[in-house]
Amino acid sequence: MALIVINTCDQVCAVMIRAENKDFSEHIQMPTGQDRELAMMVKRSFSKADITPAQLTKIIVAVGPGSFTGVRIGVAFAKGLAIATNAPVTGVNLLHALAHQALTENYEIGVGVKNVGRGQIAWCIIDNKQVLQQPVTGNPDQLIAELQQIANGRSYNVAGDVISGLDIVSVVKPTLQTIADIAKTIDPKSNTASPWYCRPPDAKLPGGIDPWA
Repeated sequence: MALIVINTCDQVCAVMIRAENKDFSEHIQMPTGQDRELAMMVKRSFSKADITPAQLTKIIVAVGPGSFTGVRIGVAFAKGLAIATNAPVTGVNLLHALAHQALTENYEIGVGVKNVGRGQIAWCIIDNKQVLQQPVTGNPDQLIAELQQIANGRSYNVAGDVISGLDIVSVVKPTLQTIADIAKTIDPKSNTASPWYCRPPDAKLPGGIDPWA
């Protein structure tokens, strides 16, 4: 069994292949230009793992949040690879990955948060059994109020960007290993490779048509 993880969302171009319980990965920090690097990184990762694309049994891709172009590069590549290999593809939200990393043995609730600009943040809240709040966008005060209600005395840890007003914040980046682990526990039918954006795009189609309407 072999799987590949692709992340082009978080100002990175990152690839990991897991084969025979070993991970082979490449990671480049880059805000743009992932389309120029991704294919070669995938090719090198296959070579490191000493497998062929035909041996893939699962494709996993980060679906956001991130830049409009960055998210779509990874999603489009994953879908193309799925067509070529006939391997199923699963989408994982980076907020879910951050929440998973926050949920250590010392805490009952994990929160993943990212600053998405314009005074807003996006977050996801989980415990060790389920997702308590699917990825959503709002302002920091909304998260604080929601977390107080959901936690209701239970211990929690917050992972991601530094957000003022929260008691505990672990400044971390979502890892490819965490993304792969989450993909094992979620239903691929309800977690498809569809881009997740924190807000609708500002651009309109000719004639002022809203593409999200």
